Formats: sequence, C-alpha cells, structure tokens
Amino acid sequence: MIDALMWQQEQGFFFDYNYKKKQPSPFYSLAGFYPLWAKLESQEQAEQLRRHLSLFEVDGGLVTTQKKDLSKSQRQWDYPNGWANLHWIVIQGLVNYGYIEDAARITSKWLRLNEKVFAETGKLWEKYDVVRCTVGRSGHYKTPPGFGWTNMLYIKLHETLSTLTCAVAREESNPERFCGEQ
Repeated sequence: MIDALMWQQEQGFFFDYNYKKKQPSPFYSLAGFYPLWAKLESQEQAEQLRRHLSLFEVDGGLVTTQKKDLSKSQRQWDYPNGWANLHWIVIQGLVNYGYIEDAARITSKWLRLNEKVFAETGKLWEKYDVVRCTVGRSGHYKTPPGFGWTNMLYIKLHETLSTLTCAVAREESNPERFCGEQ
C-alpha cells in the first residue's frame, strides 16, 4: 500500500498521501525517508531516495521540508527547522541500506549544531533552525529546551558516530584514520 499510494516513480520519492483529495502531496519532506527506516523498500528505491538528500541537507543537518514548499503560514515542521526524530529516521534509513558515508556526514552536522547551540545557550532544544544553526523559532509555541528526543538522539548519535566513521574508513581501506586500528 505504501508503494501504491505514496511512491512516485517519476520523482523517485515517497510523498505524504492526502486521503481527502485521494492523491499524493506535491511537497517533498523528510517523511519520505520513513520506508527506508522501516526497511520496506528495494535497494533501487533507496538509491533514488538517497539522491534527494541534497534537497534537504544544509550546514546544520537536514531541513524538514524544502523552502519552496512553504505555505503562507510557516509551521514548526517546515523549513528551516530540523528535528531530532527525523534526523534519526533518515540516518538509520541510510545505514539500513548501506549508505554509511552519508549517514556519518549527516550525523556529524547534527551533532556539531547541537554542540554549537549548547555552547551558546547551555541547553539542547526541541528543534533547530538548521539553516542558520540556531534554536528553531517558528511554530505555535516558544521552542522548549531539554526536549526528550533531542537529548536521547544526541547521546545515541555520539555512540554511533565512531562506528559509522570506522565503517567509512574501512571502505576507504584506511582504518587507522578513524579507528585506531593497525
């Protein structure tokens, strides 16, 4: 059903499905990576999705939606915000299909952003403006600090970053570069 309703072969991407209009949304969002996280799709579809990372990747990690897809009233899940939970979905989805270098790069960007903003504010935050590398500001309420999934993901990604970078180094036949192996 996911492929039938949400996969758009021409674009090579999964889109949200509008049940009222009985058609896929025209907007690109990180939600399109959920099937990779759940290991539901083929390697070919995973590669097509991976090629779309450039639509979302910025200095601070991944924007939730493309800027051009904004409605007149910007919402908290829109560009330029990035959320911990969606970073995890994309990173784990990439790992599931062997795109370790991409996963490591995005992980590094997200961790650097969290550390930069923590150095400035003394806190981790619910969401971030990943374009300006600041606390996320748009939404229905003031961005709360110390949010559970941000805290958890910061710890989890620190644990997995060395594993990802070692895997990249092994692929480059240069394990001592990151892993301290001889």
